[in-house]
Amino acid sequence: GTKGPARGVGFVVAPHGQGMNRSRVQGPMLRRARHAAGLASLRWALPAAIGFLGVSCAGSPPPPTAEIRVQDADPSAQPESAEARRQVPPGGAWWTAHRPCEDGAEALPVAEPPDFDAFACRLPNGQNHGWFTSWYENHRLRRHGHFDHGAKDRTWSEWSASGELTSQAEYLADQPHGRSRTWGPRGVLLTDCNYEHGLLQGFCAEFYVTGSPRRHVWYRAGTPHGEFESFLANGSTQDKGRYVDGARDGEWISCDEKSCRRGAFEHGVESGIWTEQDADGVTLSTEDYSVVGQRTRIEYCQGRPCKRTVYVWRP
Repeated sequence: GTKGPARGVGFVVAPHGQGMNRSRVQGPMLRRARHAAGLASLRWALPAAIGFLGVSCAGSPPPPTAEIRVQDADPSAQPESAEARRQVPPGGAWWTAHRPCEDGAEALPVAEPPDFDAFACRLPNGQNHGWFTSWYENHRLRRHGHFDHGAKDRTWSEWSASGELTSQAEYLADQPHGRSRTWGPRGVLLTDCNYEHGLLQGFCAEFYVTGSPRRHVWYRAGTPHGEFESFLANGSTQDKGRYVDGARDGEWISCDEKSCRRGAFEHGVESGIWTEQDADGVTLSTEDYSVVGQRTRIEYCQGRPCKRTVYVWRP
């Protein structure tokens, strides 16, 4: 027969013969049991969680330590070779070409002063013949150019250790021949001149490190010949005139920050009367070179002559 449910227990037993494949829990007693089971689970899980977070409680084992290491690169990667780190010269890495050199020369590493790290095309007799490139210890370019049987030719360039171009010049038979330029810090042009067979020829310009002009000179066979002008740092004229075969000739002006002198030269020698004036055009002095071996100087005070001095050259 079927038994009725017991009071206060809350269990229902399936009828006899239908099996006990299902049971249902009801009533406040089950809720209390679940609550008790939950508290027991919490009492077990909380210390474990605290230990995992690295908090040490009395009687519990210390948490495991962890070491973190940071590496810059894959240790299994091969280190970059010194050749790969070298700065490539203008025109590319010529030494890697199929036939980098000419006339039987061979591209070889060179470790000789002043270039202790270089590649050069060398003939069997040891002469440099072909391209040449050298580097600083930091692998930046130092010199790059071309040799013809041991003599510089074509364009040669030089750099500072910081990588700035410092000079570039054309060569022929180991002598400057063509345009030649130099640069200072931050790429400021310092000189721009022309050479023929090692001698200055034609126009040559020089500049201050600020970039302002310093001197403009015309040359003939290495000697000043033609118009000349130099400048003060503020850009105003310092000396201006003309050279003939290296000697000052004709009218010249010579200035400083306070005054200017004007007069004439004859074959490099001052002649006639020279006049000194301030920035307002007021005469400060005159010098007379009319008498050979003698110079007469007259100084002016408030626009009038106030002192006369005669200088005589000893024979």
